[in-house]
Amino acid sequence: TMRESAALLSQAKLFVGPDSLLMHVASGLNIKSLIIFGGSRPVECFGYANNINLTSTPGAVPVGSMMAMKLVPMIIIVFVQFQ
Repeated sequence: TMRESAALLSQAKLFVGPDSLLMHVASGLNIKSLIIFGGSRPVECFGYANNINLTSTPGAVPVGSMMAMKLVPMIIIVFVQFQ
């Protein structure tokens, strides 16, 4: 359930996930987050400034591409090391 998910998330030090309801829950719980936006909703409207928001922009590598999927683990490692 959503309550169970929120309870589990409240124990986390970091949330990595898509633009979703859990992103909003993590923000409400002040949990550092790395959010993956797939390009369907603008990060300017739905992202939080305190998150690291990965998004597709014109001319950039789309988040869903193989190249981006290879980059995401490296970005997560850097994110965790500098926290």
